[in-house]
Amino acid sequence: MKKIIAIISVTFLFGILFYHFALKPEAEIAVEANKKVDMSIINPKIGTTMGNTNAPVSIFIYSDYGCLACKELNQQLDEIGFRGEYLEKGIIKVIYKDIPPSEHINSDLASMAALAANEQGRFWEMHALLFENSSWVEDKEKLFSYAQKVNLDMNKFKSDLESTQLRALIDENIKESKHLGLMGTPVMIINNKIILGTPSSSEKLKEIIDNAIKESNAVKNTALNNILTNYLGGNYYENIRKTINC
Repeated sequence: MKKIIAIISVTFLFGILFYHFALKPEAEIAVEANKKVDMSIINPKIGTTMGNTNAPVSIFIYSDYGCLACKELNQQLDEIGFRGEYLEKGIIKVIYKDIPPSEHINSDLASMAALAANEQGRFWEMHALLFENSSWVEDKEKLFSYAQKVNLDMNKFKSDLESTQLRALIDENIKESKHLGLMGTPVMIINNKIILGTPSSSEKLKEIIDNAIKESNAVKNTALNNILTNYLGGNYYENIRKTINC
């Protein structure tokens, strides 16, 4: 009897944890939040890169089209005008890394569809459709209708959907995520700090991103001050402040 009770208790506990971290999209995973990451593990050349390549802030997003929390994160990015306010202004560069798990039906194929669309410069459009609609999970033909909707060359799209080169990119991202010790999606790495799970609101997400930009500017200013100080002598910014006060 005790054994049965123990089994039921463990099952119940697992169910709660599964709901909290896998199914509840607004859950913020606090474990190891803001932990610094060894950036040498991450290959910035593998993934879908959007924005100015010389942007002062880089955000790596490990995501999965079959993940409810990833869908919520994508909605939050839309709500803060991420593409227009950050990417297109050259403030941030984002690198999407697809890590579709086997338990999410057809999410692997959805990742291939996004990469195939990217081959024709239509990543954002396909990316949005895959998150907005879930019917692709049940019907592969839906992917073809999405490709037509964003005006892709269908022959190339179907060919790229079977591409071993694109498949290798997904495999590399999965391997990289395991090396980083990631247990699920979504995960953001901003300025070498890791954000696990979806922020509690779009406002919280904007705060995280804006703070990362401020930190980046502070580091850049400090580095510039050091260069100018070595070149001109004295603390450059401190000398300017004293001059202005005079």
